[in-house]
Amino acid sequence: MNSTGGRAFEFTSEPVASPENSKLKIILEQLEQTTKENDQKKLIKELAEIHKEAINSPGECEARNVILYLFTKFSNKKALKKYLQTIVAKLEIGDLLMKNAGKDLFSMLKQKKCNIPSWLNLCNFVYVMENSANFNYDDTIKRLSSSYLVIFEQFALQLGAKAFDDIEQISTLLNNITKQMLSLFAKNVVYREDVNVRLVLCSYKILEYDNIGFDLKAKVGLIFTHSLEAMPEAYKTHFIHKDCPAIEFSKEFNDKPYVSVTEGNLPVLRDEESIVALYASILSVIPQNKLVNLKVKNKSLMYLLYIGLMNCAKRKTSVSHIIVEISRTLSIMAKQLTSIPKTLIKPFFLEGISFVWSHIDHFVDTVRNYAKSFFIELINVAAYHRTNGYIELTGILTEKIKLLSPKHSLRFLALEHIATHISADYLLKHFEFLQKNLINLLLDPVISEQASKTYICIMEKHFAESDKETWILAWVKPICNLLKNNKGCTNVCQKIITAAFQLYPSVLRIIFPEDYLGNSQECEVLLKCLRYARLNGLESNIDTCENMHNYWRGLIDNEKMTSFMVHQDDEIRISALASIVENQKTTALFLTWELDFLRVFLRYNITSQKPNTRKEIISLYKKALARFSAGRNVIDKDIEKWKKRQLKEGPTILSRIFDDIKVAYDSFITSFTKQLIRNLTFDSNFPRRNTSLELLLVLKDMIAKDDWLSYWTEDNVKNCHLILFDGYEVNKKMAVALLKTLPPSYIGFKDVDFTFRYMQRCMTITQSLKPSKTLSAAYLLEMCTYSPYFREIVELKDEASGELVMDPLPDFDMIILLISKLMAQRKGGENEVTETKVAFYGILLSIRHLLQKRDLSESNEAYAGLFNHLTTMCLDLKDTIMPVVCNPSPEGYIPDNDEVVNDGDIASKAQAILVYAWRTMKEMTLLLAEIVEQTVKLEAKHQLLDEDSLTKIGEFFISVFIESKHRGVYEQAYVGFCTICRSFWKSTKPKLNTLPKIWLEQAMSLCTGENKNENLCSTRRSAGLPFLITSLLSSEPVLNNKRFHDCMSVLLETCKNTEDTDDRFRTICMNILSAIFRQSALGEMVAPYVGYAVVIAISGFDSPVWGIRNSATLLYSCLMTRMFGVQRTQDSENLCMKNRMTVRVFFLRYPELFNFLLDTLAEESRKSYSLMLHPVLMILARLYPSQFEEHNDKVEMYLPHLMTCLSNPVYKTRELAARASVSLISRDQISSHLDKLFSRFKESSIKDNECHGLLLQVVPYIDCFLK
Repeated sequence: MNSTGGRAFEFTSEPVASPENSKLKIILEQLEQTTKENDQKKLIKELAEIHKEAINSPGECEARNVILYLFTKFSNKKALKKYLQTIVAKLEIGDLLMKNAGKDLFSMLKQKKCNIPSWLNLCNFVYVMENSANFNYDDTIKRLSSSYLVIFEQFALQLGAKAFDDIEQISTLLNNITKQMLSLFAKNVVYREDVNVRLVLCSYKILEYDNIGFDLKAKVGLIFTHSLEAMPEAYKTHFIHKDCPAIEFSKEFNDKPYVSVTEGNLPVLRDEESIVALYASILSVIPQNKLVNLKVKNKSLMYLLYIGLMNCAKRKTSVSHIIVEISRTLSIMAKQLTSIPKTLIKPFFLEGISFVWSHIDHFVDTVRNYAKSFFIELINVAAYHRTNGYIELTGILTEKIKLLSPKHSLRFLALEHIATHISADYLLKHFEFLQKNLINLLLDPVISEQASKTYICIMEKHFAESDKETWILAWVKPICNLLKNNKGCTNVCQKIITAAFQLYPSVLRIIFPEDYLGNSQECEVLLKCLRYARLNGLESNIDTCENMHNYWRGLIDNEKMTSFMVHQDDEIRISALASIVENQKTTALFLTWELDFLRVFLRYNITSQKPNTRKEIISLYKKALARFSAGRNVIDKDIEKWKKRQLKEGPTILSRIFDDIKVAYDSFITSFTKQLIRNLTFDSNFPRRNTSLELLLVLKDMIAKDDWLSYWTEDNVKNCHLILFDGYEVNKKMAVALLKTLPPSYIGFKDVDFTFRYMQRCMTITQSLKPSKTLSAAYLLEMCTYSPYFREIVELKDEASGELVMDPLPDFDMIILLISKLMAQRKGGENEVTETKVAFYGILLSIRHLLQKRDLSESNEAYAGLFNHLTTMCLDLKDTIMPVVCNPSPEGYIPDNDEVVNDGDIASKAQAILVYAWRTMKEMTLLLAEIVEQTVKLEAKHQLLDEDSLTKIGEFFISVFIESKHRGVYEQAYVGFCTICRSFWKSTKPKLNTLPKIWLEQAMSLCTGENKNENLCSTRRSAGLPFLITSLLSSEPVLNNKRFHDCMSVLLETCKNTEDTDDRFRTICMNILSAIFRQSALGEMVAPYVGYAVVIAISGFDSPVWGIRNSATLLYSCLMTRMFGVQRTQDSENLCMKNRMTVRVFFLRYPELFNFLLDTLAEESRKSYSLMLHPVLMILARLYPSQFEEHNDKVEMYLPHLMTCLSNPVYKTRELAARASVSLISRDQISSHLDKLFSRFKESSIKDNECHGLLLQVVPYIDCFLK
């Protein structure tokens, strides 16, 4: 298609028009609203069938556009994408879809118009259908290739000449198109000669353009190289290297500044991104033998490309996307190094080792991973050449590894892969005391996991290379000795001995003889081995010994196993239980001894005080009961089978055995259930009740209804009912579930009178001032609705019609009763905050509890009026509560209209008022959040609450955040507001969906002082404002980068502006930044702003305003955690390596801090007292030098100022300066620096402070030197 003349070619981003067909529109709306996969599949099938019916009709185009749109909509959902592929193939509409869509879109291209969304839909369709059986992918791409070429060419022609409106969408489209164009080259489809030339010119234009993504540039580089290779010889006359013309476009291979192509000259590529993309494409396109044999400047082309990538890596190591691509290319290239002759391999190997050494500690995870995989391939290369008689590479590798720190992860990786690719014997021969060194490293908790993994890997390889006795002496015995003498390494020893047991099961008898009890660590290891044996079917076949009948499953003595259930160590008791419970088969039968063990074990361990131990015990018992149930089903089936045989053959031994097992199983389930029910007594503690309740809920489904009821006596039911007054909500919830498995008469609901009295008592409890009682009331009211007489007591009528209002579930009636009670209290004048004899918050809590357990998706019409009532009452009630929680001193607030009898009543009265107010506010906010969530969830089916009411609820929450001064209030409001924001972000109604954005803008204007609010609370931590901002930012389902960037920019700018900004607003913005950096939901989005925030925090330390200094310390604390992670040790001096960072990585991540820290240090080090000096030194003290990275001479600029700090009169300053100086001096200069220090000690002019500071510096230097 000619690009000149007439109207200019246009890329548009107009969305595909929505269908006019009402049926299509309804199904699409349903598809947008539903989140259940099965429902989505049904709707997709309907749409596909509609399209098939519409073929050859006017409605085909609409139906086709909808189907293609679905391929884009579900491109990230694997199951639905697969289903789309299947249904289109099954209906045989794939080729027709592609043909008609391609035809329509190509006709638009002829009109010089490319609709990006339409092409994206088609590309996604083709990509998904590629592997479908009934879809001809090759023919499809050939048919689309002319269209792809037009789009590709027009994009290249317009690139740089105009600013695209939506460069992201166009880049996505080009990525898809180039991917499919490359498949043609892969299948050796030949383009016309002129097309190849056009592809070369267009690809070059895109390659040299800066502002496009690297992924697209890499694909374009492949098209460029393919097209150059496919060009006829007539076009290559000006090329020097005709076998690989692409290399001439690199400045490294071409002395001229340009390359002659057809009739024009193209400048050589100089941009690093373009060169890396070019090199990667050459390595992918050119055959390997040609790369090795082709000589350029008397060197192998492959070697030159390899070196070129290495040089690019050195120049662009801090540019993430470039170094990632270089690392990826090198790791792929390394797989081809085994084909390089031994005469040429050494330079490759040495350069590769150098690259790994300099990038193994890179700050980008992907680069580190690629460096590791590259290193593994280098080891493989050395091993390959060793087997062919060339041992120099393994020698180089061994010497390099010996120079590594024993604790470095690369050393562990090297040892593992040398053992795998060469041999374990080679390691033992060339690395003296290897086992001993690894065992010493097991004692270091930081690297013990990695050391144990390496130990196991080498041990497994050596097992195949040596005899059993040598292997046990070399690897197993040392670990057994370590286990006996060190308590701190039990876990790693467990792993190693379990791995040894997997290799050689008989080792168990050698390590743990029959009469040997062992210490706690050894018992843990023994049980770990037993668990492995049970899970892998290794039982009596491990070994033979006398008195096997005294051994449990031929593994361990019964008495020893029984003693484990009462062992002083929790882990041993749990491991013993796990050994009994876990099995290779889920239907494996329990022995009678095992069933007795399960009964007795629970009796001794049910009151365990550690929550994690209790959870593990419950989890294992659930597994045991599941296996018990499955086994009992097997028994029942086998008994039926043997009964039928018995009628023919008579009684057999097997039938009697199954009968005995059946009796044992029935006896166990009866005694075990009764044991658990007896544990529900009123005087039992929380662990006993909680464990029993949880297991009874599992058992209720395994026991026949009549048997289940027979276990419950009147006292047992009363005990269970008393748990509703338990102090723990989890027990109340389980008790209600358990009571509902019994008939209502068991609970006492035998007549109307009892139910009525029960309800009256519950209503009274809802008004209690004690929170635990009000929580009990919510569950008691739930039990009221279980009574069959509840309907007789409650007959609700609609005020307008006078008809009975009925709901399928009685929860609605109970909520209406509670609302009536609330309204009656308020009308009776009991709504004043000072009337604290009765409380509202219990009623609000009960309403919320009943709403949460009610599914409103059906029969929801009645709830619309109910929600309106609740919303109105809560918003009215806030006028009474807000004066208390918004008071400057809420702890001592008493309303003006309250009469206090004497001064002694003031304190207790004020405290009661405050507790009443904040608990009421808590329940109000949570209830309103529940109402909003339910309303938005059902907005497509029914309007439970109008948009104005929903908006008022949101504005109420905002007023709480802005005005409230009580921390308990806005912390609870935060929970509810997050729920509201999540609901509004997901809402399909435009007004609701835009509310969080509007609120965020309003909140930001308050923070910066752009808008004034007289009620704005300004406590030292800015009260609720940080909670407001973080809830709005973090609740968005897909975080918006631009919105977040705008907010951060405003906050940072306000904090930096010390001249024009009020100190009050600077304080608020600092506190908000602290909350944002603490918020884990924001993830890595905050990373780009950490450096700028550090500058603000440290600068704030020197402010004359106390509020700013206070906020600066809080911000600094959050930033230290963000930069270096949560501190893993209590000792702030001996920090874990995971809480530190290398000098180079730190300044690569936060380049803006280099000059700031240096300037601050230079200025503040001269002062005897400085508030800014300590935070700077604390950061520098967290850094350490890397032995793999080249020393940066610039960091030595810090040293003179640190030396000045060593003379500071403040002890802590000298200490921090001494620790910080270690990371900033190169290893080869440590010795000379120590000489200078000792020379200074000899001088008589040295002062005490300086002498002490220099001595503090000597210790870490010597330690570093020794390492």
